[in-house]
Amino acid sequence: MSTFLVAAVVAGLTNTGQAASASSAKPLPLPVTVFDYANVPTQWLSWAKESMSRIYEEIGVEIAWQDARSEARTGLIVLILPESRSTKEGIPQSVIGYTSGTADERRRVAYVLYGRMDQFRLEQAPAIQRANLLGHLMAHEVGHLLLPVQSHSPSGIMRARWSRADLELAQQGRLRFSADQAQSIRSKVSRLAEDRRGAQAR
Repeated sequence: MSTFLVAAVVAGLTNTGQAASASSAKPLPLPVTVFDYANVPTQWLSWAKESMSRIYEEIGVEIAWQDARSEARTGLIVLILPESRSTKEGIPQSVIGYTSGTADERRRVAYVLYGRMDQFRLEQAPAIQRANLLGHLMAHEVGHLLLPVQSHSPSGIMRARWSRADLELAQQGRLRFSADQAQSIRSKVSRLAEDRRGAQAR
C-alpha cells in the first residue's frame, strides 16, 4: 500500500516544486472519477479538480472527469473519505492518502482522507487554498497509480513527507512532478488508453 504521510514541519526548508515541461504533443486523456464520501463543499471540490487538472495538464495529460453517477465509467477512481472511515479501518493517524494494489501491482483506486487535512491547521486559510491542497493530495495519490512502485521523490509533489514549505506551495498551486515522473506518467497513460481502445474493439 502506498501512503502519503502527514508532513513534519521543517523550518527554513525550501522547495521549488520542480515544474516539468509539458509535452508538445496532443494531451493524453486520463479518465478519472471522484466519489466524495466526505461531503466536501461543492465549490471547494470543483476548485480541487481544477487544481489537479492544471498539474497534469502541464505534463501533457488531460484529466477527463467522469460523472460518478454514470454506469459507463472507465479509468481511475479517487475516493475522498471522512475521518470516521479512516478511524474505523484503523489507518495510522500519520496517513492522509493511499492507493490500492500490492507492492508489485498498481490498481486503479486512490484514497484521500479529507478529514485529516485539519492536521495542517488550515482553519484560517482561504477556501481556495484549502481546495488547492486537496487537489494536490488527489494528484499525488493518482500519481502513485501511474508511476512505478516506490515512486516517492526527494522533492516536488511526489515527496512522501511534506514540509511546511511544501504545504504552502501546494496551497498556492505550485507543487509539480519532475521531468522524469512526467515522462513515466505519460507513458503509463498512453498504455492505459491503448488498453481501453483494445477493450472497446473486442
